[in-house]
Amino acid sequence: MANLLAYGHRNRAPYLDQSQIPALEAGILKAVQFGNDWYVNSAAASGGDGATPQSAKTTLAAALAIALSGDRIFIAPGHAETISAAGGITWSQSGITVIGLGNGSNRPTFTWSGTAATMAISGSNNTLSNVRCTVSIDEVVSMFNITGSNVVLDRVDFFETTSVQAIQFAAFTTGTDCAVQNCTHYQATAAGSAQQWIAATSNTRFRLSGNKMFLALQDGATSCVFRFVTCTNILVENNTVKMTGFSANLLSVTLALNTTTGMSCYNNYGADVAAVTTINDLPGVRHVQTFATLLVDKNGILDPVV
Repeated sequence: MANLLAYGHRNRAPYLDQSQIPALEAGILKAVQFGNDWYVNSAAASGGDGATPQSAKTTLAAALAIALSGDRIFIAPGHAETISAAGGITWSQSGITVIGLGNGSNRPTFTWSGTAATMAISGSNNTLSNVRCTVSIDEVVSMFNITGSNVVLDRVDFFETTSVQAIQFAAFTTGTDCAVQNCTHYQATAAGSAQQWIAATSNTRFRLSGNKMFLALQDGATSCVFRFVTCTNILVENNTVKMTGFSANLLSVTLALNTTTGMSCYNNYGADVAAVTTINDLPGVRHVQTFATLLVDKNGILDPVV
């Protein structure tokens, strides 16, 4: 009789129902484990091997240097890490899941301290979740530079600190099946240069889902919250965006040429002055129930625009 399989993570027993234990003991059920768990904590003593919370690595960069496909990296609540240069964190490995622990402001926080500083993710099948991001220097050009496929930023939030702003949160280039989802971003002061907060170029099946953006953008015709350049089958769904910080030049929450295709649905976009000439500029994309207002007090239910 062929063995049945029960999957678990290395250093942890596989989940078994009580009824499966006799089969495991009889050799009918075989336990197969995959991947290691690694731990990161900036408050830990230096020199740990990262294998336990007590021997945690002090930086995500150090944990990524030893992680292999299938591994998970857990970042401790209150962890603080600074990214000061281009590729300050270089994530070239594939198949890694990085999970921030904690809630609210106690979640791990990454701070970009140089204008050219980036977290560069070139590996594929990677996920970063439940962390906070901010900048400590003005005009950070692009915080995330992502060229891998199947890269997901989930609950990767951004918050503004006093007097310093980012120009761009993330740039995705050439990858397939990447996503930014369930993120909340807040920046009340516009940057001094044209901003394209999340930009995708030559991406296939790129997804923006369930994000909440409250952003003041630089007053320029090329500034926008979401920007797509020659992307195929994008999905923009369930996003809520308030865009401010301009007088006459800023055009739209979303910008794309008609060479970008896909679907936009169930979004809510708001701009607080009437100077904006359009608010959802995706001419090659199909739209379903995306509500947009150009005025402070306008309600799409009471005053619909067809």
